[in-house]
Amino acid sequence: MPQDSLVRYRDNSLAPLIRSLASRYSIRKLPALPWKALAGVLDKADRSDKADPSHHGGAPTVVLVDLAEKDLPDLKDLAHRASIRLVGVLPPDPGPTALIHQPSDLFTEASIDPHAAGRCFAVLPATASEPVLAAALEAAFANIELMARENDARQDFQEAEREREELNRIGIALSSTHDVGALLKMILTKAREIASADAGSLYVVEETKPENDASGQTERTLRFKFTQNDSRQFPFTEFTLPISEDSMAGYTALHGDVIALDDVYEIPADCPYHFNPRYDEETGYRTRSLLTVPMKNARNEVLGVLQLLNCKRNRAT
Repeated sequence: MPQDSLVRYRDNSLAPLIRSLASRYSIRKLPALPWKALAGVLDKADRSDKADPSHHGGAPTVVLVDLAEKDLPDLKDLAHRASIRLVGVLPPDPGPTALIHQPSDLFTEASIDPHAAGRCFAVLPATASEPVLAAALEAAFANIELMARENDARQDFQEAEREREELNRIGIALSSTHDVGALLKMILTKAREIASADAGSLYVVEETKPENDASGQTERTLRFKFTQNDSRQFPFTEFTLPISEDSMAGYTALHGDVIALDDVYEIPADCPYHFNPRYDEETGYRTRSLLTVPMKNARNEVLGVLQLLNCKRNRAT
């Protein structure tokens, strides 16, 4: 079981049931408050106690509930939490059961709210053995984990759908644009949106004939064509740089490889390329993460290079 998984209970009557499992689970007693109030307590449970794994919030939690209590309707505030599962415990003497034919009859005979019991992931007798209780807890934790994975998969799918729709919109826009300059700016803008990049630059490959060279051979260079930055505004002028391994843009243009760096100031010493900090020094901007991507045609030829800087957690910021 994960170390940050918790078993919680409110009522002292449940302590004997879980005492034997103290060596297998992180067990915490909840304050003697109504269940409605405990919904808020569980959001910030023991945050001041750094020894309590729940201080980071959202820890998988199983809450044991004495189904003989009277404020159980308020359990609905907990039952919908993604990281919480309720395990109900029947009172020691649920009453006569000889004529019981349906599970709901048992709750009626014992004066237990069937709606409250229905909000529980599992319902156990107070005399449940240690293996039975342990199995119920493991199943509850497994269910939390499964639902979390399903939620992550659903979010990934939704994000992929959004990106696919965005790419379709980009394709339509690109196909209707005949101004090369506007086209390149749009490519840079949309690439930054997809990658949630704070800044970015676009280089295009140029082929020129060197002056005083009668051989007819051309020389390939990179032209720094466009730059965008959400955090800094600065004067921009185009310039060219050689296609060589010295720079990251040159390396990508030369080899067609993607370069992804978490921190440009910590490039491994054995890399042929380096980061030029001049822009950071002149503007006060701090470049951290950097993604350098080749722009290729259908023949796999590199036509340009995109550099995307400082991935943001939230696209909108």
